[in-house]
Amino acid sequence: MSDELTRRVFGGCIIYVATLIRFTFLYRTRKRSMQTVQHLPLARGAATISSWSWFALLAFAPFAGWIPVDDMPVPAEWRSALAICGALLLLTSVALFLACHVALGEFWNGEPGLRVGHELVLRGPYRWIRHPMYTSFFVGYLGALALLQSWVFLIPIVFAPGFHIMASVEEAILGRQFQKGYAAYRLVAGRFLPRAPALLRRSMPPEGT
Repeated sequence: MSDELTRRVFGGCIIYVATLIRFTFLYRTRKRSMQTVQHLPLARGAATISSWSWFALLAFAPFAGWIPVDDMPVPAEWRSALAICGALLLLTSVALFLACHVALGEFWNGEPGLRVGHELVLRGPYRWIRHPMYTSFFVGYLGALALLQSWVFLIPIVFAPGFHIMASVEEAILGRQFQKGYAAYRLVAGRFLPRAPALLRRSMPPEGT
């Protein structure tokens, strides 16, 4: 994984797959209209810059000269191992991204809010993490940085705090909608990472309560 072109193409392929996943499920969500939505211009703007800069940087990475690579002061003997770790993180990121979309189905939306007939989704990665889709981005950011080892891949990380604000608002909305069911869920699932006890639990609060 030390060859620059291989790393560029790999990163591009990963993000093209992620883009296909996003637009496939975006089309499916049109079947279910929004019931309520809370607009957060600053937080949403930061999160959008964060995610779309990641998408764009990796999408253009295969075109040599468009996106800088290897401009970070990383020892030469570490570059290959770091690139392999980055590739594994990117694979993990896109796999988690897909799992989140499959679990949410028609209930995914890009801003905090509820769709008509919204359910409290507790399947897939949502069994252990309340915002695993955001986690998939964070893992992907680290993966891109490790794979291509360029300062430009710090841009998504700089704007990532927007996701934290959005997550807080989403939890407030879900808490009002599902009340005790969501309160119980928060005790089991971590915000961006699993809680250690959650991995050992077998029982979860019923969906939609």
